[in-house]
Amino acid sequence: MKKTNNLLQSKSSTAQCFWALANSYSVAANLLLQNPTSQVFIPALYLLAHSLELHFKAFLISKGIEEKELKKHKFGHNLTSCLKLCKTHGLYNHLSFSLSQVRQIIKINRYYQEKQLEYFTATAKQFGSIESFQIIVNQTSKAIFNPITDEDFYELSKNAT
Repeated sequence: MKKTNNLLQSKSSTAQCFWALANSYSVAANLLLQNPTSQVFIPALYLLAHSLELHFKAFLISKGIEEKELKKHKFGHNLTSCLKLCKTHGLYNHLSFSLSQVRQIIKINRYYQEKQLEYFTATAKQFGSIESFQIIVNQTSKAIFNPITDEDFYELSKNAT
């Protein structure tokens, strides 16, 4: 029984660490966007995309997906693949995206997955509204917090009685 609790605690702790790091990227992007200039747009967008990736992965880890599985090429930095896997593991029980939000994730994923937000590419890009993307990231962050912490709070309440 103790080994099982350690495994649950490890999974839960890892998911919570992913969530905390994701939240840090989101906070950094929000700080950059308080004084929006052309110089901060791409870095802020990258930070938001990375935050969304880590939020999705925090949710998946809380559902028992191994961290090493998420690092494989299929999921790597692919927001769309991560979102699909999250959906199959019940993300939409906690959050649902509108069709336009899903389209924006797909649109940004094209550039994020191919590292075009990290390295210069001389191509025109269409991202959609960064404010709308901020909302997507913030909604995701809030929606997955409870599912990734529920097991810990349940264990605490059991131990308190």
